[in-house]
Amino acid sequence: MLDLVGREVHHDLLALARYSRVAPPDFIAPADFDECAKQRYFEGLYLHDPFYRLWQDEGTPGVVTLRGLAPADLWASRYSTEFLREVRISDEVCVFLPALGVASIALIVDRAQGCFSAAEQQRVTALYPVLAALHELHVRTVFTSSLARDFAPQLRDRPLRLVDFQGIELYATPNWPREAPCPSARRAIRLDAAFAIAPGGTIEYLDFATEAAPAPVRLGQALARQLTPRERDIVELTLAGHAPVSIARRLGLAVGSVKNHRTRIFRKLDISTERELFVIQRACEEGRVNRQPAGGAHV
Repeated sequence: MLDLVGREVHHDLLALARYSRVAPPDFIAPADFDECAKQRYFEGLYLHDPFYRLWQDEGTPGVVTLRGLAPADLWASRYSTEFLREVRISDEVCVFLPALGVASIALIVDRAQGCFSAAEQQRVTALYPVLAALHELHVRTVFTSSLARDFAPQLRDRPLRLVDFQGIELYATPNWPREAPCPSARRAIRLDAAFAIAPGGTIEYLDFATEAAPAPVRLGQALARQLTPRERDIVELTLAGHAPVSIARRLGLAVGSVKNHRTRIFRKLDISTERELFVIQRACEEGRVNRQPAGGAHV
C-alpha cells in the first residue's frame, strides 16, 4: 500500500508509522531511519508532531499534509530544527488508515524539498477507498491466517475477539456476543510482539465447557413469525453469541443439521451472512420496518 501511494506522487522517502491516542507513535519503516533523530523524536519532540497531535485531537482516518496542518511557528521550533531538517523532510503526505482500537497505521510520503500540491493530495485522497479496503482485508487475513496456523483446533467456530495490549477491542467475529459474556466462560491467549496487528495483545474466546446459559434474546415479531420453533431456537442462540458447534451441543443436534437449518433460515430471510442476521434483529429492536425478505416478513 505504501508503494501504491508512492507511485501517485514524487517523493524522496516512504515511511510507515503507528499513531495512538494513548501512547507515543511507533516507527515501523524504514528500519534504517536516522537513529539520533529518532531518539530525539521519542525523547519528546513527537509531542510537537502535527500528525500525532491531529490523531490525539480527532482520531479521524483520511489524507492530510504536513504543510496543511503545521502552525506557522513550527518551522522555527525544535521539532523542525532538530528533527525535520536532520532527516531532510520539507513536506509529508500522511494517510491515516482506519483505526484499530485507538491507533492508526499511517502511510507517509516524504519530500526533501518543496511542498505537495493540492492536486497531489487529491490524487492520494482519490486512492483512499482502495487503501482502506486493502487495510481491512489485510487485518482480517492476518488474523484468520494466524488462527489457522497456530490456534485453529482450539478456536474453530467459537466466538472470539482480538484486543490490544491495553485491552481495547480491535476485531471481533460476528458471533461474539454484544452483551458481556460470563467471565467464567472467557479464555485468553497471549500474543507475542511478532503479531503485527496487536503486538502483546490477546485473543479472547468463549469456552463451551464452562459457558453460562445465554442471555435470553427476544426476536422481533417480524423476524420470529417467519421461523419454525427449531429455527427460532437456532437464531436466538446465534444472536446470543453461540457458534454452530455450541448450538448443536445445546439443542442435541448434529453440527451439520444446525448448518442446514441456518441455510434455510438465511434463505427465508433473504440474507447471506450471519452479520445480516444481527442487522435484522437490531432493526426489529429499534422498530425500523423497511425491508421485506423472501418469506414475506417486513424487517
